[in-house]
Amino acid sequence: MLRISSITMLARNKKTQLAVEALQAEISSLRAEMSEQMAALTAEREAARSTVDRLAGIEARVSGMGSELSRQLHELGTEIEELSKHAEDSEVAEMMDALKTT
Repeated sequence: MLRISSITMLARNKKTQLAVEALQAEISSLRAEMSEQMAALTAEREAARSTVDRLAGIEARVSGMGSELSRQLHELGTEIEELSKHAEDSEVAEMMDALKTT
């Protein structure tokens, strides 16, 4: 109740009324600007989330590829070791020579 009477009292003075209207316009402008900034922030957050998701997917793929490559290199090393144990076989010797030249 006190607030309404204060506003009524302020409205009686023309300068005060104009000042109040100017402040209301400024508040409306600031609210609109804040709303735009919030929308921009929301868009930036969504873009950041999307980037994080994409990076996580890439990281998982690279990790999987690294594990697979490591496994295959281990298998290849094991096969070469087995071949070197049988180096006296002519077929194995040919294969070893082919591997060395490649």
